[in-house]
Amino acid sequence: MERALRQLHAAGGGWLPVVYVNSTAEVKACCGRWGGSTCTSSNAARVFEWAFRQSKRVLFLPDEHLGVNTAHDLGVPDAEIAVYDGRQPDGGLTAETLGRARVVAWKGFCIVHVAFTPEQVQEVRRLMPEARIIVHPESPREVVRLSDAHGSTAQIIQYVAAAPNGATIMVGTELNLVQRLAGQHAGRVTVKALRPSVCANMAKTNEANLLDVLENWPADRAIRVPAAVAAEARASLERMLAV
Repeated sequence: MERALRQLHAAGGGWLPVVYVNSTAEVKACCGRWGGSTCTSSNAARVFEWAFRQSKRVLFLPDEHLGVNTAHDLGVPDAEIAVYDGRQPDGGLTAETLGRARVVAWKGFCIVHVAFTPEQVQEVRRLMPEARIIVHPESPREVVRLSDAHGSTAQIIQYVAAAPNGATIMVGTELNLVQRLAGQHAGRVTVKALRPSVCANMAKTNEANLLDVLENWPADRAIRVPAAVAAEARASLERMLAV
């Protein structure tokens, strides 16, 4: 991240990092040190607008698709959106590309949401033309643009709750949420997964495991964040809360 920011500033300056809030303390600290802000999938657009109001350009990480889709929602043309691949020299970006970019998204992804494809959306259109399709914005841009709507977990929940009786809704996000919504709205709305896509790590987060961590975490393995890192990380969080 530091390397990318130095490269971007050397190519023209005027950049602010925006970091998804589910990131490490060190990444948040780097963001805070460079004047940036954290965000969630629900408020990413507001944080981007905060940067644009300062006439800044945005380096977004770690999810390429959330960054690209948020920029597109705000009217940023595709020609002004670039993807930084940390495995490539200079991120795989030319000076010309950086010169015109307003948003650079880090080439990262959520394994749950890259499972959704344009072909799946097209198949739903063919087999169930009456169905509405909503996907999470961490899905690839082609999927998002073919769908009827996209939004964060909270926004997906609200979308299903607001659907008229008898509607069929195909949802592109983690399967457990889709199944929970299907159960909550059974008999009123039909909710199905665009494709069954499960997050193994989310499945590990349950009441029993949480209780075990709280009661049995070894004292000699306590996690402590250095004061300097905590201060800079807190700055990026506080900017988000202010926005």
